[in-house]
Amino acid sequence: MRHWTGIVGALAKDDVYCSGLLKEECGEMCCNNWTNGFFQSMNLCPEGCDVLLKNDDHTGCLVLMLMLHHEHDEDPEMRPPALTPAKREEVIAHMTAGLLHAYRYFRKSKAAK
Repeated sequence: MRHWTGIVGALAKDDVYCSGLLKEECGEMCCNNWTNGFFQSMNLCPEGCDVLLKNDDHTGCLVLMLMLHHEHDEDPEMRPPALTPAKREEVIAHMTAGLLHAYRYFRKSKAAK
C-alpha cells in the first residue's frame, strides 16, 4: 500500500514516475518486466486499457509500453523491430511520459463522474 501511495502521490503532482524502471539482471534498464506487470494490472480492469487503445487521442501513451511488452513475444509477428540501447532509452523516456498521460486521463474521467 505504501508503494501504491508513493506512485499515486508522484503522479498526482504530475511528476513522471519511473522508480520501478531499474536495471534488470541483464544489467540494462530493459523494462520488459515492468511493462509485463503493467499490462497484467491493466487486465484487472480491461475496460481501462480498451478506452486508451480505442481512442486515437490516447492510444499513443500505450504504444511504447506495448512495444516493450511484446519485445520477446512467442509470436514473431507481435515483436517490434530490435532496439539499440540508445533507442531503448528514448523509448523508456517517452513511455514514462505516456504513463503520466494515462494517469491524467483516468484521473480526469474519474473526477467527471
